[in-house]
Amino acid sequence: VAFLDSSSWHSLFASQEATTKMGCGAGKEATDEKKPIKQQSSKSVLRFSVIVVGGASLIGREVVRQCLRNKWQVRVATRTPKSQMARVLESMGATICAVKEPTDPECRPSLVNAASMMDAAVIIPPFLGTDVSGCLCWIEALAVAATVKRAVLVTSVFNYPASSSLGDFDQKLRAELKKHAPYFQNNFAEVRASLVTQGWLKHWGPSIIKEHKHKHPFGDLKFAWVDAVDVASVAVRLVLPFQKSKGQVVCVRGPTPMTHAEFAKKLSGALGAEIECENITVDAWASIMEAELGGNQVHVAGARELVDFGRSHPEEFAQVDDGEFEALMCSKLMTVDDFIADNFKPVFLSRDPC
Repeated sequence: VAFLDSSSWHSLFASQEATTKMGCGAGKEATDEKKPIKQQSSKSVLRFSVIVVGGASLIGREVVRQCLRNKWQVRVATRTPKSQMARVLESMGATICAVKEPTDPECRPSLVNAASMMDAAVIIPPFLGTDVSGCLCWIEALAVAATVKRAVLVTSVFNYPASSSLGDFDQKLRAELKKHAPYFQNNFAEVRASLVTQGWLKHWGPSIIKEHKHKHPFGDLKFAWVDAVDVASVAVRLVLPFQKSKGQVVCVRGPTPMTHAEFAKKLSGALGAEIECENITVDAWASIMEAELGGNQVHVAGARELVDFGRSHPEEFAQVDDGEFEALMCSKLMTVDDFIADNFKPVFLSRDPC
């Protein structure tokens, strides 16, 4: 399996076969360990339909893949319907629905139209999002779409201070979902997830290829990374038509905490080449993030808050799963070793980092 450089990252899902083999770091989940969720053989399940808002994100695209594999009708609401990722998701079998920017007066009507005749919704807000207005518009519009009777919201597992932008973002989203719960017949749930391992491919892959270095500002902080496949699996389980959620909250954390240096050491073994772990300043990391995010200052500000929060609350990042995932899913979490084995091969270093 070859690593995809930053310029062709979205082609990771270029075909159903590609998603089965890699699945955005899906690894063994996509082969034998996690089969499609066993469901009742009723016609209502087979005709089940889901709209995924945020379907192009690391978690969202995996939600789309799993829903399609369960033979559900899937719509993806996106502001960039002509993008490569939108075309890839469409080729997998999803219906792409164009929605307007949150600042556009037509945002709500466009999303209401996209959600028309859909049974359920999975909402994945932007990672490190701090501008909550657009996401609140999503929830309100889905509630107005009279047929959507189930909603699952994916947020962060970390207890950010309410005074912070990240904390304010999560709390307002949760309040908005509860406010509109009656529209969803009180069938709503929340998945609170830790940082996903797929971020290693997206955020640090190019520098590892080009320089054999892993640059980060987190020092010796330990992280209990979780696989996007596992987060998506919980979201798909909670949106099932016969799953009575009614405000259920499921926290999805990784099985083992480790530092970035420990992660880099594992990478070195998998790649057959030493990957140097270099601790850089927050400003330097913010510059890298800004370039990657196309100058999106909102998300860069969120990245800075993430670093500050981790330094002041190291126990939050290191907290591991307490058995909640296995109790719900009847399967074990994917490990960092699984992720590295399935995504980082020696050929990884021969890719074009541009």
